[in-house]
Amino acid sequence: KLQFLYFIEYERGTFASLKPFAKNMLRLITSSVLLVLLGQSDGYVSQTPEKHLTEDTTVQMIVNSMTSQKALLPLGYYSKHLFPEPEKIQTSISMGMILSGERKQTSKYEVNVLGPKTCQTVGNVTLNKKQLKQFEELIEEQYRGQILLQDMYAVSDRLSVEGGETLGDCYGDHSHSRGFPIGCKVTVNKNKHRYLINNHIDFLVEYNENEESKANREKNNAPDAPRKIYVVGLKAQAKSGGTSTCKNRLVNTILPEKETSKNVMFTYTVTWELHNTTKWSNRWNEYIEELFNDSTGKTDERDSIINSIFLIICLTVVVALILMRALHLDFNRYNNPDNEEELQEEVGWKLIHGDVFRPPVRPDLFAIYIGTGVQLCGMFFLIISVALLGLISPDSGVNLVIYIISLFSLFAFVNGYVVGRLQMTISKKAWKVPIASALLFPGVVFFLWSVTEIALASHGAANAVGLGPVLRLLLVWWGMSTPLAVLGASVSYKKDPIKPPIPHRTLVRAIPKASWLLSTPSLVFVPGIVSFVVAMVEIKLIFGALWQGRVLHLFSFLFATTILLVIVTAELTIVVLYYLLVYEDHRWWWSSVIIPSGTGIYAFLFSIRYMIVELDLDTALAHWIYLSFTFVLSATIVLMLGAVGFYAAWAFTTKIYNAIKIE
Repeated sequence: KLQFLYFIEYERGTFASLKPFAKNMLRLITSSVLLVLLGQSDGYVSQTPEKHLTEDTTVQMIVNSMTSQKALLPLGYYSKHLFPEPEKIQTSISMGMILSGERKQTSKYEVNVLGPKTCQTVGNVTLNKKQLKQFEELIEEQYRGQILLQDMYAVSDRLSVEGGETLGDCYGDHSHSRGFPIGCKVTVNKNKHRYLINNHIDFLVEYNENEESKANREKNNAPDAPRKIYVVGLKAQAKSGGTSTCKNRLVNTILPEKETSKNVMFTYTVTWELHNTTKWSNRWNEYIEELFNDSTGKTDERDSIINSIFLIICLTVVVALILMRALHLDFNRYNNPDNEEELQEEVGWKLIHGDVFRPPVRPDLFAIYIGTGVQLCGMFFLIISVALLGLISPDSGVNLVIYIISLFSLFAFVNGYVVGRLQMTISKKAWKVPIASALLFPGVVFFLWSVTEIALASHGAANAVGLGPVLRLLLVWWGMSTPLAVLGASVSYKKDPIKPPIPHRTLVRAIPKASWLLSTPSLVFVPGIVSFVVAMVEIKLIFGALWQGRVLHLFSFLFATTILLVIVTAELTIVVLYYLLVYEDHRWWWSSVIIPSGTGIYAFLFSIRYMIVELDLDTALAHWIYLSFTFVLSATIVLMLGAVGFYAAWAFTTKIYNAIKIE
């Protein structure tokens, strides 16, 4: 009878202690559902005031760097002198544009607002043998020209040239792609190809009328008054030879005999189409939808993200309930005053209480690892928060690269503070450690970037950075990041060290041989699968934005997935750590960062698969750019989730060892 009553009381206590957890999980589910619902209309909100174009006025289009998904080297539109150039080229450039390879320049393409143009001549270009060869190389690399009107990039569709010859893979895998191909490789027979120069572009400008302008015309009964409009979309269909209204023939790169050059005339047409349902504030959403959804019948990635979120929530609840149940059984066994055997003999994770809070090996390196991870976490979450508010949009004028560099430098203060706190807890005060923490990860990134920049400069890439920008970056790095890290460490050095709940013994306890499932390789690769599956869809979206010319969006989904990834990482770390402690392995410090590291390793392996399946890189430099960048991205994931795993493990160990009675 007494045992039955005790069991009832124990169960009551178990479920009572689960109430706060249940409330927190309910909040999580509610927040995730709200984010998912908001994500249905997720996108950019224009942060610039509405810009009007008045009817019958002339507006000049802007060209940007040519891009290629095969070569990964952005080239200035006029860098090879293959297209008609205005008499005076005005270039818009900033530090962020240099790093991202953008070169916005004026062009000879002009539009008369709401006035159609038919077969308008841009200009003639005389191409010599060398330039024609360069054209063939660029076409082979599938370079695309980028042109803008009112900050809206042109989008092109897959087409066929006149005569029924298909354009092959010039337009990529999607029916809608940003930019237009500068030419096409046409198959004549199995062993012969020819290259066509796209010297004609059909522009379709989608617009909407300003509400105030429309109201004034109706109020004054003046339907013929000049209208004020804004651009909500731009379509560009590039062709070789133009349309039936143009007299141009198909232009190839073959140079006739006894001639040293070829004259190519570039033309374009402009038509206007009213889209009265698209407003200025959400015009980018229509554009993103067109790039994001193709006509190939692929599954909508939004559905995959939603399914993943709800599946992860269910998994999180189940894992947490099982862990809480196991812990309550342990507490009942260790703290039950009626269980004299357990009071006299320590077993399980209670047995190693004198070694759990022993400082780890290489404590300074561990402090640098955690400090850098916290710095990256702070930078990432702040960027996502800013993006959720719509402050990072294509027309905001602020480059994402500048956001990343600036916020990473500012969060160096947090890095120094965390390093200092850990030093005072597991090591001793040493100023060289926070300085090294501020320099180590950026130093590796800077080295890889410098090697890449040397190669880019040798190829004349648009994102090759000169000496001046490099010096400015070093000034930000040395002049801001390092002093902030030292300042953060100086603040933490003035605080008292964090005292563990149980002091460690002098003698180190031997660790019994454990199962292979608890070995270091298993800790790296087994738990990391679950965390990687959580983030896989979003990683694919990020890769699409980086390497396939898409626009990164769905920030509410990204934020929700990130929160769930943090929770899953913390839970997996705690679960695996619990079994390590049960099997009397007290080396949890490094284990807490090793367990989540598998996610970054799987992300790098996924990037290799993505490169092979999704991309068509054909040069050693393109492979180096891709792999070095994805290596840095994967290392960032390892550091960030390592910091999450450590703080989850610290909270778990201090909680459970504070809750048991130590004689």
